[in-house]
Amino acid sequence: MNSRNKKIWAVGPLNHGKKSESNSRHKCLEWLDKQVPKSVLYVSFGTTTSMTDEQIKELAMGLEQSKQKFIWILRDADKGDNFAGDVKRAQLPEGIHALQMLESRVVKRLMASNEGEEMGKRAEEIGAAVQLAVEEGGVSRLELDSFIAHITR
Repeated sequence: MNSRNKKIWAVGPLNHGKKSESNSRHKCLEWLDKQVPKSVLYVSFGTTTSMTDEQIKELAMGLEQSKQKFIWILRDADKGDNFAGDVKRAQLPEGIHALQMLESRVVKRLMASNEGEEMGKRAEEIGAAVQLAVEEGGVSRLELDSFIAHITR
């Protein structure tokens, strides 16, 4: 209990990311399987960040100019206003801006430097910790079980 006598549960992450039982695989994964390990940049801003058309275009050009192989996960929310029926508003790529040159250098720095290698190692460590948290007996699972027990008693 916290100081105000309210129970708090730290629930999450919950998605363990295990492979599905289905035999169908996205073409992107088939392509990725053919690449040299750790040679492809994964770009995703998750669900808490939204990008403007201009930002999407700039990032696309920076990635393209880097000549680095990449997979970019772009949410539907960044492809247009779903509520207005404006799906897929961004046109990729179009135009070159000064920021794109910077983004190209950043991609190269992440993929071909000691700093990038350290970031990759740290990402692997965090991924392993998340995996442990969502497995049976992991902290996320225990917190969720505690929450369910509390609301169903």
